[in-house]
Amino acid sequence: MSHHTLKSEEIINFIEDYRKLPLLWDYKHKNYVNKKRRNDALKVLGTKYNMTTEDVKKKIKCLRSYYCKERTKTMNKRSGAGTDETFQSTWFAYNNMSFLSDITTTRDAKYNIENE
Repeated sequence: MSHHTLKSEEIINFIEDYRKLPLLWDYKHKNYVNKKRRNDALKVLGTKYNMTTEDVKKKIKCLRSYYCKERTKTMNKRSGAGTDETFQSTWFAYNNMSFLSDITTTRDAKYNIENE
């Protein structure tokens, strides 16, 4: 198993490329259930970022999980005891991942890339 670490700028580029492949993240996309096309899309990302398909899946899962965690914090408005201020995520990729806000739940129940 290879371990591939991306720098912050590469992660932003990775997220942008992932966003351009809605069959990987939008369960309403006509090819979302087409495993061959999804696998082909994962290979495209892997080739571009010199990663295996499994590493691409892990990176996506990690990014989605962290985004959902941060989004839950913003929705729960946990900025401090008794304050009315909303929580603002300081994660560098939060805004870049916001395209997922309409299709994710706080538990990300509709997405499971591991089972492919």
